[in-house]
Amino acid sequence: MLSKVVPAAAATLGFFLTQALPASACGGLVAPNGSVRLERATTLVDWHGGVEHYMTSFTYQGNATNIGWIVPLPAVPDKIEEGGAWSLQRLFRET
Repeated sequence: MLSKVVPAAAATLGFFLTQALPASACGGLVAPNGSVRLERATTLVDWHGGVEHYMTSFTYQGNATNIGWIVPLPAVPDKIEEGGAWSLQRLFRET
């Protein structure tokens, strides 16, 4: 009896351990031919009035002029806005 239970239990455990789990990802830059490398990124996430605000700035190495920034978010954003130049750096300096 035990010789049948152990393999069944091992198979069940193996099945559950190989199922898809939530991914922890940080995103990144994409460009044609992979011609860009992230040099530095700064991010601020703020929760205010029931709304999550996500602000990020980055510098990169490479000659690419057409760059995409992939950011894993918990849901589709209601609105996307371009921030002013040096917004995060000014915020950091003033707080």
